[in-house]
Amino acid sequence: MKILYVEDELSENIPRIVRLFSKFLGKKRCEELEKSGSNETGFRPDLEKVKAIVEDTHIIEVERSFPDALRKIVHAPDRYALFLIDRNLSESEYEYDEIKIIDPSYNETCYDTFFEREGDYFLQKLVYQGVDVMTKFYFLTAYSVQDELRNGKE
Repeated sequence: MKILYVEDELSENIPRIVRLFSKFLGKKRCEELEKSGSNETGFRPDLEKVKAIVEDTHIIEVERSFPDALRKIVHAPDRYALFLIDRNLSESEYEYDEIKIIDPSYNETCYDTFFEREGDYFLQKLVYQGVDVMTKFYFLTAYSVQDELRNGKE
């Protein structure tokens, strides 16, 4: 079983990645990540390199986009023991038609409801798929408690 970590702003979250996963990453990978995050040139870190370092654990899978993460949630939710999901994945652009191909139940109402709260859609999707979200699902968010789940009443 693996951990699915979904974050569209990897470069800004390297310290968080190290804090969350240091146990699995080990000292060498943590140092590599910290080094890639302290880029003195002013350019952002190579995101594919960051992803590769984390995935080298063979325990954590990283996705940076809503469509790529949705593909895993729709087609293989049982593969994951834990879901760590950023609520807002709008930094990685996606199109409605692209999502509809992955998840036929996704419609324009979903697009309007969950734009900028794509993680809320993942939570809803996993609930409907029978995943025990109370023990397997965690949001990573800067939003306050007052920012209710989109479609929370359902």
